[in-house]
Amino acid sequence: MLGFRPLPRTLNAAVRDARSASRDLVRIEATRELARYAASDDPEERKTSTQALIDGLADKVAAVRGESALALGDAKAESACAALLEAASDSNQRVRQMALVALGEVAQPGDAKVAKELRRAFSSDSPELRYQAVIALARVAPDDDVPLVRCLTDDDPQIRYIALRLCEERYEEGALPHQIALRAERALKDDDTHVRLAAAIWLMKRGEQSAERVLVAALNGFNLKLSAEDEIAAVDLAGRKRLEAARPGLERRAFGLFGGPAVWQARVGLALLGDPRAKERLLRGLRSWSRDTRTHAVVAAGRARLVEARPILEQLRASNSVEGATVTDALAELATGDAE
Repeated sequence: MLGFRPLPRTLNAAVRDARSASRDLVRIEATRELARYAASDDPEERKTSTQALIDGLADKVAAVRGESALALGDAKAESACAALLEAASDSNQRVRQMALVALGEVAQPGDAKVAKELRRAFSSDSPELRYQAVIALARVAPDDDVPLVRCLTDDDPQIRYIALRLCEERYEEGALPHQIALRAERALKDDDTHVRLAAAIWLMKRGEQSAERVLVAALNGFNLKLSAEDEIAAVDLAGRKRLEAARPGLERRAFGLFGGPAVWQARVGLALLGDPRAKERLLRGLRSWSRDTRTHAVVAAGRARLVEARPILEQLRASNSVEGATVTDALAELATGDAE
């Protein structure tokens, strides 16, 4: 027998159930619904739901407290900052984690009280708390390099990984602080594959040739479970940098039986290396019956500087079978390639 999903609670019903329902599960569900109202465009809805979520930080059930903290962070409820600071000392570790996440979202950069609490959590023996604290600190204390320096040599590989990602965001250009640069270079030899690749991606973007070997090894290696984000970034870099040594890894992704998250990027990379099969696949994609496939192929043809695609792109623009702006951008990239 088919069931029906219950209708979403009204704001008043969500507040009532979050505060007074006798069943823990009902309060948890109501708290999750309050998160929707806390992000509303209606000021009164935001105010009422935010206060209910702040009240939820004192609930007897840790799951409700944790959901409340997470919802306040998602809603960027700045008025909840003081309550979240208290929640950062909760007896339950997951609640503390969610409070740290939320503080990173709601606190203003330079908030001394929040930064102090985050540094206290950053000194914890718990990797989970250190992980959340350093992410929040990167936003609340953007001029403080010490947490990132320490995290780059943390015992936990996930913390070393996230520290590299945060460094990539903070230091897009210009010279690196000495201790950051030193540890980033060492990360290319890290025991963890994901840490090595994160370092290689970041340093390759900065033009560090020492990172090329690590990136190529990650792409050509077998049985390496890379995150989709890192795989796409690595494949894209290999193509843009014309890394001939990465061809085996690019071919496996471009023409493999099961595809993967970086199929189009791999074909672009190979086309930039002059691979005729990759070029043919891109041209074939431009004639696909699927609008999504055609759109992907249009973007890829532009990035691959595939001059052979120009007549087809002009036809697609005239027929409006792909969004005009997308085709125009691709043609502009081809023109850039002609000028190089």
